Amino acid sequence: MASRVLCLVALLGYGCGPAPSPTPVGSGGSLSIGCPPISDPPPSCPGFAITGATLACSSPPVVGFAKDNPKRIVATVATGSTVTATARPASSPPGEPCHGIGASSRIVVTFGLEYLGDIGPNTPICIRQSKITYTQFQVGGDLNESFNPTIQGQITGPVLMTLDDEAVKFLGGPAGSPRCSDWRLMP
Repeated sequence: MASRVLCLVALLGYGCGPAPSPTPVGSGGSLSIGCPPISDPPPSCPGFAITGATLACSSPPVVGFAKDNPKRIVATVATGSTVTATARPASSPPGEPCHGIGASSRIVVTFGLEYLGDIGPNTPICIRQSKITYTQFQVGGDLNESFNPTIQGQITGPVLMTLDDEAVKFLGGPAGSPRCSDWRLMP
């Protein structure tokens, strides 16, 4: 992990000795990282859960700093990356107007995304706000594209948390919760 960090945290006031200035994304200073694991999202409407989720990146994600903000991490997960999982029936909360999918179904979500995460002002290193914007999102496998909005809603949370965690690791932050106590979804 130390080779990934390149002592970039020194620029942010967190110590580690002399370090090169962070190079903005797009100007040759970005760093490819491995494709991270993903966790299963909690069950939700419309009456199904996603289990056994695995993330496969079509090429290594690229991470760096925004050109205009040295406290903003920018990452790209290339178009053509996939989340493979099983969508299975789940109980709906009482009073919820949910419908189920019937039998368990294999799904493959093909996507690409841009991630933005702002580093918090305090130690330990944490992400204060973050968001992802999909450049591609297509449900396949046994389900069709009519499930895109529902599955995107379920997968976005775990993918965003995974990328927040990877951003903190990139900066040499501590293990555990990658988000600051006042974390919010970036507008």
